[in-house]
Amino acid sequence: AREVWGPSAAPLPTRRWCHIAFSLGHDRLMRFYIDGQLDSVVEVVGDAVANTGPLYVGKDMSQPGVRAFVAAVQLHSFALEDQDVQQAAATALHGVPDFEGEPQREEALRLKVVEEVTAARHREFQELMEALPPTSPADFTRTAGTAGTAGTAGT
Repeated sequence: AREVWGPSAAPLPTRRWCHIAFSLGHDRLMRFYIDGQLDSVVEVVGDAVANTGPLYVGKDMSQPGVRAFVAAVQLHSFALEDQDVQQAAATALHGVPDFEGEPQREEALRLKVVEEVTAARHREFQELMEALPPTSPADFTRTAGTAGTAGTAGT
């Protein structure tokens, strides 16, 4: 495989913290998010392969990089869904001041995103529960194990 590059549709905000995320799914599309919103998508050609080289964040040995601060980096062994990225951005940016000392996000926006994600997860759980066959009390252990497995698969 080759390195994957692509321009963002929007510039990164300046003089304030922002949340950026990349996600690569089985569909071979790398998604780039800014503050929880999908910004751009690039198709990955070839197989994604691991290497033993260092991980560079913001620049590498041959590139000048960006003038920015990096507060945290998270790696996952699975592709993040849109709602996962939205919730992570809302949580990360909650109450974080910009470089002028003002909060950069309204509480209402954060709560709206969290409520939307919670409602979506609740609907998914309800659909899974409705799809289970009726059970008797003797089947409770089997059913609870099935529901638990299905309920955590999307998280």
